[in-house]
Amino acid sequence: MDPEYRYYAISSRGNVVGIGPTQVCRRWVDETGKTHDEVYVNESGWTPTTELAEAESGGRGTEAHVISPVTASAFVDVQEGRGVSYDPVDGKYDHFAWLDDDKSSLDDAWRIIRTWTSPQGYHLENTYTIDSGWVRSHVREDVQDARKGGWLMPITDEDAERYKEIVAARRRQA
Repeated sequence: MDPEYRYYAISSRGNVVGIGPTQVCRRWVDETGKTHDEVYVNESGWTPTTELAEAESGGRGTEAHVISPVTASAFVDVQEGRGVSYDPVDGKYDHFAWLDDDKSSLDDAWRIIRTWTSPQGYHLENTYTIDSGWVRSHVREDVQDARKGGWLMPITDEDAERYKEIVAARRRQA
């Protein structure tokens, strides 16, 4: 059975400027009734600590505040650099070729796009440009809402790489 955790933010006493916690700790009780305190350390994960007990006792000029598991998870994500990332968690994208209505070949594509859902739940899209690589775009939405013509043909990751080669070859010929 997994332990039930209670999470705490440890911050400087009287932190009125809202800088945020300096550490996040969790407390849990094992099957024998023994209490365990752990602090999140970026390089090591959750490790045993006395920080929580010291903050509760008023030592070290810190104080502990109960926080939700969601808030604790967000703190851990920020510490690991995940909190600000909109990249897909699994690293996978769906690719599409944007074509004229009467075309069906990757060689005729105006552009290719990649779409994904971010860890935060946003539906995002990039289009490939030879000069800047993948850049933010709204082609899929524009085509679906008929603000732009053409259609989107699903393509594989390999097709997307081949399109990059096609565009590079066109540029060399120009």
